[in-house]
Amino acid sequence: MDRDAEHRELDESTDDATAGDAPTPAPPEPTGPEPSGIASVDGAIARLRDVESAPLDTHVEIFDDVQRQLHDALAELDDEQ
Repeated sequence: MDRDAEHRELDESTDDATAGDAPTPAPPEPTGPEPSGIASVDGAIARLRDVESAPLDTHVEIFDDVQRQLHDALAELDDEQ
């Protein structure tokens, strides 16, 4: 068998193997966390979602803001106890 015939045979066997396969479904869209019921925490989570559409050079600012908001929320919980 010549080299071209070998390639045609490989191509045909590959086509047969994948012809009956159903397309792979896309993974479900992430929905994010459930609301916590704590306004400051939910606000921080909402702010974190801004990263998706924000320019790369603002990501650190957003992460810092979220970290500060969560830190403040924890401090408020400590103050309440």
